[in-house]
Amino acid sequence: MPVLNLIDCSVHLGSSPDRLQEVFTSYGNSRTECYVCSVGNDMTFSVKCKTTGFIGQGIAAFVFLDGVYQANRNQLGVHSVNQRDSTSVEFIFRQKEEWDRREGTIIGREWKFSDLDTGTSILMLISVEDI
Repeated sequence: MPVLNLIDCSVHLGSSPDRLQEVFTSYGNSRTECYVCSVGNDMTFSVKCKTTGFIGQGIAAFVFLDGVYQANRNQLGVHSVNQRDSTSVEFIFRQKEEWDRREGTIIGREWKFSDLDTGTSILMLISVEDI
């Protein structure tokens, strides 16, 4: 994803550090969206969000795929002497997280391109909003 207000998000195949290529990027009111090529098989993928500078004392990130909540991360206590410091926070999401109320645990289900509702399209829409 293109950087939006000091937040850089990207999609990666498996555990590869290489980003998937983004196309058709558009910008709106505090949001950006683009498409990435879907491989259409059982290959797993992850979403990486990283701040490129100091945003605030705390940050939260949420991931939705096909409009369905998948996971979130929070980090409090981010410190910066002044706002020009390059303090950064990084979140890597690899799976859908579901709460098992009976067991009191979280169940993780890794993401695969074959599980997404992409229809016949080879492109997957990714959107990031700064709230």
